[in-house]
Amino acid sequence: ALLVGDYTKGIDELPQPYWRILLIKLWLTRYKNLQDSVLQNSLLLVNSQWLLNEYKSKVNNIRMVATTTISDNDFYYRDDTCLNQSISILYTGRFDKQKGIEDIANAIIVLMKKGYDLKFSIAGFGDSKDKVIDNVTNLFKRIEKLSSFSNHGYKKLGPELYELYRNSDIFITASRLHEGFPRTIREAFSQSLPVITTNIGGISLILKDREHALLCEPKTPESIAEKIKELIENQSLRKNI
Repeated sequence: ALLVGDYTKGIDELPQPYWRILLIKLWLTRYKNLQDSVLQNSLLLVNSQWLLNEYKSKVNNIRMVATTTISDNDFYYRDDTCLNQSISILYTGRFDKQKGIEDIANAIIVLMKKGYDLKFSIAGFGDSKDKVIDNVTNLFKRIEKLSSFSNHGYKKLGPELYELYRNSDIFITASRLHEGFPRTIREAFSQSLPVITTNIGGISLILKDREHALLCEPKTPESIAEKIKELIENQSLRKNI
C-alpha cells in the first residue's frame, strides 16, 4: 500500500457547518482505524518522514519512497532568478483554504504596498464551492492591482506545467495545518526555483531552513512577506537554495 497523507487532518478547516464537520470527523476516524488495521501486516510505502515516524511502530513492514513523476529529462538548470525588475511568484496545487493561497496573496500585497513590483500566478484545481480564488481576486481588486494576479487553471503535468515554473522567480506553498511532503516542492526544485514553504508536518522533517528552502510560520502572511523580501534582496542565499 502507498500512503501519502492523513485525511483526518484539517477537517476543522472545511467550509462546512459544524454538525457536518462532526459527522465527517466521526466517519473518517472510523475509516482510518479500519485502514490502519489492514496496513498492520502489509508492506506500507510512505512518502514523508512524518508518515514514517507516525506508522513505524504500527506497521510490521514500512519503507519511505519519493513519490514523483519527474524524469531526468525534466530538470531545468539556471544560475539565478529574481533578475528582472518585476518578480514573478508562483503557487501550484489544489485550490483550497488549507493551502494558504490567501496568506500568500496577503504577503504579496504587503510588499506591493511598500513598492515591490510583484506578480502572483497560480495553477491547479479545486472545488467550485470553495471561494478561495474569489477571495484572492478580491484582495487584488481592492488595491487596484488585479492585473498582478493570474489564475492559469489546471495545467497538465509535463512541459505545460514546467513552463510556468521556468517563467517564475519564487515558488511558495503555504499549507496552514498539516502536510506530508508536497509533490510541488520537488517540481519547483527540479526547475531550479527557490522555495518558500511553511514549517509544518513532513516538510520540516525533510527540509532545512536556509539550506534547502526558506521556512516560515503557517497562517502568518507577515512571515511569508519577510521571506519573499529576503530572497529578492539576498542573492547569495537565493542562489544557494
